[in-house]
Amino acid sequence: MRILSDRQYEALFFSLLEIVESPEQVRARLGDRQRDRSFLSWLRRFGQTQLQNSANHEALAQQMVALAAVDLGVLSNLAGEIGEQLLAKAAEPPEEMPPADESSPSESANGENLLAAEQDERATFYHHQGKEAFYRGDFEGAITACNHALRFKPNWYEALSSKGASLGELGQYEKALTSYDNALRFKPDFHKALTGKGISLDKLERCEEAITAYDDALRFKPDYHEAPYNKGVSLDNLGRYEEALTAYDQALTVKPDYHEALYNKGISLCNLGRYEEALTAYDDALRFKPDYHEAPYNKGVSLDNLGRYEEALTAYDQALTVKPDYHKALTNKGNSLCNLGRYEEAITACGQALTVKPDDHKALTNKGNSLDKLGRYEEAIAAYDQALTIKPDWHGAWINRGIAASSSVRCNTPVVFSLPISLQDQSLDQRGYEGQIACYTIGLKHVQESENLEGWGELYRQKGRAHYFHGRFRPDAQHYLEESINAYKEALTALPAFPTSHLAVLQDAIRAYLGLSTKPAKASEYRRQGLEVFHQLLNDASTPTQKQRLEQKFSGFSQIQVDSLIREGNPTQALQTAERYKNCTLGWILDTWKEQITIPSWADMQTLLTPTTAAIYWHLSPDNLTTFLLTAEATEPQVISVVPADELKNWVKAWQQRYQTYRKKSKSEEGAAVERDRPNHPWRLSLRSDLQKLQEILNIPQLEASLSHCTHLLLVPHRELHLLPLHALFSKPFITTYLPSCQTGLTLKQKQTSQPAPEQFPALLLETPENDELESLVFAEVETALVAHLCTQQGQSPAIVGSSQAHTATVVAALNHPHRLFHFTGHGAHDYRQPKKSALALTGTESLSAGEIVKLDLQPYDLVTLAACETAAVGQADPHTDYVGLASAFLAAGSTQVISTLWTVDSQSNAWLMVQFYQRYLTGTPAPLALHQAQHWLRTATYSALADWLESLNTQAFRQSCTSDEDETLLDTIGKLRQESATVKATHTPYADPYYWAAFTLTGYCHES
Repeated sequence: MRILSDRQYEALFFSLLEIVESPEQVRARLGDRQRDRSFLSWLRRFGQTQLQNSANHEALAQQMVALAAVDLGVLSNLAGEIGEQLLAKAAEPPEEMPPADESSPSESANGENLLAAEQDERATFYHHQGKEAFYRGDFEGAITACNHALRFKPNWYEALSSKGASLGELGQYEKALTSYDNALRFKPDFHKALTGKGISLDKLERCEEAITAYDDALRFKPDYHEAPYNKGVSLDNLGRYEEALTAYDQALTVKPDYHEALYNKGISLCNLGRYEEALTAYDDALRFKPDYHEAPYNKGVSLDNLGRYEEALTAYDQALTVKPDYHKALTNKGNSLCNLGRYEEAITACGQALTVKPDDHKALTNKGNSLDKLGRYEEAIAAYDQALTIKPDWHGAWINRGIAASSSVRCNTPVVFSLPISLQDQSLDQRGYEGQIACYTIGLKHVQESENLEGWGELYRQKGRAHYFHGRFRPDAQHYLEESINAYKEALTALPAFPTSHLAVLQDAIRAYLGLSTKPAKASEYRRQGLEVFHQLLNDASTPTQKQRLEQKFSGFSQIQVDSLIREGNPTQALQTAERYKNCTLGWILDTWKEQITIPSWADMQTLLTPTTAAIYWHLSPDNLTTFLLTAEATEPQVISVVPADELKNWVKAWQQRYQTYRKKSKSEEGAAVERDRPNHPWRLSLRSDLQKLQEILNIPQLEASLSHCTHLLLVPHRELHLLPLHALFSKPFITTYLPSCQTGLTLKQKQTSQPAPEQFPALLLETPENDELESLVFAEVETALVAHLCTQQGQSPAIVGSSQAHTATVVAALNHPHRLFHFTGHGAHDYRQPKKSALALTGTESLSAGEIVKLDLQPYDLVTLAACETAAVGQADPHTDYVGLASAFLAAGSTQVISTLWTVDSQSNAWLMVQFYQRYLTGTPAPLALHQAQHWLRTATYSALADWLESLNTQAFRQSCTSDEDETLLDTIGKLRQESATVKATHTPYADPYYWAAFTLTGYCHES
């Protein structure tokens, strides 16, 4: 238990006396302190001081006697004893002082000194009374007591300073300032008065003068921790956050456990965007004061800013444990839940905040945001209206109300306004585009440029966006583009002082000007301005996370640059711009941020190509899908097509919605899991037609016409395209390899195998981990046994991690041992919010995440095969990031090639495809060609051919190496295949559907291609 100062014990004791009538509150506030021996020692000294003092302390004595009735052990007994003694003393008749004129001649000489001593005693008594009143919160009483003290001792600087403190607590800062100045007249070096003066000046918004006062206090007492702390507060108020940090650190040098300084340090760091450092400061504050609810609340704010919403929820709950009615924490908890897609829970949290504080406009706005996400647009609008009733100049509510209105339909019933009369306007009844524009137009009447410049500019920006998105594909698009640009011009006059908002509106304006073919120069000018602002922001960012978040927030700016450069007829620079952002994204998502992002030249990119190998490079901006063709003989990349992005985005959205319903396990009436291989599900039924439509959207026939000389393709997708089977769209039998970026290919091409794997263990196989929570993969064990058998046939005895031993530490140790090949059968999952948390499921509840994989040394590995469901899963990718997950993590760790799957594959066909692949790969066929041949074999194999092939594998050597269950499964499968062969046409191919073979992709670089 930490020992407190006398002043802290005194404050604690008087706070107990204030609530003495509530024993439960006394015990709760005191906590373990009732056993604090230092507290008892202080109380004995305090009692002695009171008994020696001639003043009447009857009121204090009665409170101490009352405290004795609270069961606090020795502490309450001691307080009662002191109280009884003080009451007994108060009952004694006062001693009368002889009149001055009755003093003897000998006394007369000392009469003046006796009077001065009496005045000092009385002044001290009243000053002490003032302190007691101050600690009780009776500031008026404290001022009265200090005035009495000053009657007896007018030049007493301490009483003047104490009076100033009480005036400050009452908000009378001008009077407090006068009192402190009077104290300093008598003692110019009194550091407490100088500090108090600074606090009053700060409250009066005279922050520069306050800082001078604090500096004066520190000149006279350099180790006075309160002066640099309060100096930091003033610097914070001036927006001088770096200097504020220095001041807080100065205070903490003197008092390392000063939790207020640690907390404010966190606030300054947060204001500087240094959120990780802010988290450390808040945690330090909580170490010294665990019940300081504002520290976990602001910790949650920093976590929100880092996009770590789950952790933010934990922080807000920590704050609410200390202060359950803390409406700010409830409001922000609702926002975090909304960001996590937990909209119903978010609405509940906001409702709880509104129960505590019904006029919390931010809680109402957050509630509206979740209602909007649920498609309950009219309820969302009602919530925004309530927020605007409370705060009509709240631009966030006007903006979000407009977005909800644009998604809703026109009301068919008369509108019932929830807005006050001053805000009512019939145009707010409109919905769709008209309702959105009306909302922003009326909002601009209430959000004044002179009072909220950023909010005013943001409303104009949103108005411009509404015009743009409504009209960009209409026959009269030019009109809407002009209206959009006019709104952006207004926004640009307001936002230069707010760099991130300024860059956002420049990004929007560039896009609008690109749509106006008559004004390409303006788009170029804005692009130049935007680059200057963007680079300045990056230069000002002090941490990799800040740089990362800027790159993420303004990914659209980089993407629009590509569109602009293509319009200007500069495809090479456009490709390099696209490549820069890809490499940046790959780095920061996998926690390998680099200050200098590598941008390969066109000549460098061409070294990946040969006369028979071309690359197709897609780029998806907010507006356009661009397809580049890269060939070895070209002088520059060829732009094959630039098409509106909306058609692809709508296709992807529909595809993903169907797939997500397919991948979820449903339950039969008996509660047993239904097999995922459901050929009658809409996603399965529409798979072929969906891929044919995607083929049209991506202009695959036009691409193929330019690839007559090619046998190999390098596919470099972008964003959502990473999640689709692009290789399955080509009618020609191209051998395909995927790359996250060209630079990834160049890095892999240059890779030198510095750690040759021991010949006795060239392959590492991981059997399907035991996991009761995940679906059992019936054929995975057979697959592993067959692959192990094939390795042995080639004289390459594999190392095998058994299913029950597949713990994280064991797998990591095995991977760090040099091998040429790693084969995994099991389950995998992609985390779209935090890609580095994408993981392979291991034994029990353990896993191996992308963040852990990227730290491994996999340089010796030529191939990693993730023969599992969803190791390159389909889902909703973050629109501001490129695809990064398990495959990218294995490549970043050093592996040359990775085979992964795009969806929940069929366990049986997965096994046959993988074994066919290894029959070719282990005998020297390059991995891309081996996978291509295995896929072709699977899609064309008949039941009879499958049975014959499996019988050829079921040799005596295999049966001796496998388990009885594996042998039984294989024999049973052969029998079923023979039965199917007898009942269907001989030419029937059961695995021809793309579902069975198109999910498998190979990412990386093959030296032989």
